[in-house]
Amino acid sequence: MSQPSDAAPAATPANLSADEILTALRTAYDNGEAVPEHLKNLSGKSFLGKDFSGLELTEVNFTGCELSRCNFENTICQNTIFDKATLFQTKLDGGEFLGSSFKETNLDECTAKNAGLGRTNFHKATLKRANLPGATFVSADLSYADFTLAKLPKARMLEANLSYVQASQADMTEVDIREANLAYATFNKTCLKAAQFRGVTNYITAYWTGADIRDVDFAGAYLVRRHIADENYLDEFQKQSNLHKKIYWVW
Repeated sequence: MSQPSDAAPAATPANLSADEILTALRTAYDNGEAVPEHLKNLSGKSFLGKDFSGLELTEVNFTGCELSRCNFENTICQNTIFDKATLFQTKLDGGEFLGSSFKETNLDECTAKNAGLGRTNFHKATLKRANLPGATFVSADLSYADFTLAKLPKARMLEANLSYVQASQADMTEVDIREANLAYATFNKTCLKAAQFRGVTNYITAYWTGADIRDVDFAGAYLVRRHIADENYLDEFQKQSNLHKKIYWVW
């Protein structure tokens, strides 16, 4: 008759605390090792306020995790999954997130100064009041993302999908949106001073009321300037009086 085993249960994220997981991740990194296989799926765990700074977290699954106020500064998170996680007021500054997924993720008030976010997926993510100066979103999917009141000066969104994005009252000074898809995007009262527009598509369906386009170089995008100016002219016209509004609707 076999005797009961005294072996300790295998270490898994389910039976490890957040601090134990972080210690294991940092030990592996300090030893020049990849993330241990048993720590690649951390979905659903709470790491509130924890420090991941400087770690290599490529292909780790953080789906549904509580990551608010965490520190991911200078991390390497290529092809990492953050879908439906909460990263409220989380620091992503200087991190490399190439190819990572943030679908339906809450990143409100996060910071990502000079973060590498190329080819990422932010579909339906919220980044309200986020601070993202110099962040790179080249070829990223930002469709339906909410950047209301976000700060994006000098961000690079070359060839990004900005369809249905909400960017009202955002600071997009000197942003690079060349060749981006702007279908039904909202830029009402958005600061786009000195932005780059060459080759943008579907701008006619976007909303530009009150957008600040001073100092923009419209070389290769003159029709964009004309469309934005016309939209704002018509908005100002209909606000002159009830008569003007009736004329506008007849027109």
